[in-house]
Amino acid sequence: MNAMTKVDYYPLLVCGATFTGIGAAAAAGGKAIVVERSTSVGKEYIEAIHHGERLDQQLKTAFVANFADDLRNRNLLEGHGPLHLPGVHPVLCNTIQKLGLNVLFGTIILEVTPHQQGGYEVVLHNIGGHRTIRVDEILDTTSLRRSTPEDLYKPVRKWLNAYVHPSRSSGDIPVPYTESFTLRKGRFPSEFILSLELEPNCDWASARKAYNELWVNRPPEWHDWTIAAIADQFVYEIPKGLQQLGFRWSWLPSLGLLNPLAAIDEGVHWQMSKEENDYEQITVR
Repeated sequence: MNAMTKVDYYPLLVCGATFTGIGAAAAAGGKAIVVERSTSVGKEYIEAIHHGERLDQQLKTAFVANFADDLRNRNLLEGHGPLHLPGVHPVLCNTIQKLGLNVLFGTIILEVTPHQQGGYEVVLHNIGGHRTIRVDEILDTTSLRRSTPEDLYKPVRKWLNAYVHPSRSSGDIPVPYTESFTLRKGRFPSEFILSLELEPNCDWASARKAYNELWVNRPPEWHDWTIAAIADQFVYEIPKGLQQLGFRWSWLPSLGLLNPLAAIDEGVHWQMSKEENDYEQITVR
């Protein structure tokens, strides 16, 4: 077989450079390949401007405890409060680089078929063209179940978030002026997340238009508030927990976890707790 037709082999394919995906790949070490359709990491939380809830929960792995300590040292997290999400992105990138994780950005899964020798044959596509790999196991951590391109998950609820902040002269925090809006505190005193629930089939143009129209027509008590950034990822209501798509083919959506730390923790725990796990355990500073 020549170099043009060679099929590379990996024990584990992780679909999505999500928090859960990075956790699983970190635990698997050099024996995993991560496929990410975008050029970003952790976008299901970071670019969705979604810090989740219950950051006080007990973490399962030392990996994530160390990761959380790193965030606190960088002032991105205080105690068990919400994360300052924009600052988490470079920390995730640094983790990928330090661990030497194999991540293919700008890459999509076109097809997954059972392989005659066991496992799966996966056809990938990116700017370099088509590429076929063989894997023993697939872990899909994406919100829309990207490892099944012909049968993507269709969420029944979704939201568009934005960072907003008051002027220095603001007093009491106003109550959201429509039931569709929810206001949550961010990491810093002037940091808030204003979330708008949308119709499930709402596209990006319609979502941004709806958000902007509500914002332009906000009542007087909101006039001195400013939008700092609008998310470029939706927040979805996603099934929670592990679901089997086939033999050694699992869907564990990162967004289905409570928060980014819980998501990366679950990815590490999933990999390290498998009975057939022969990957070395990891410690990270």
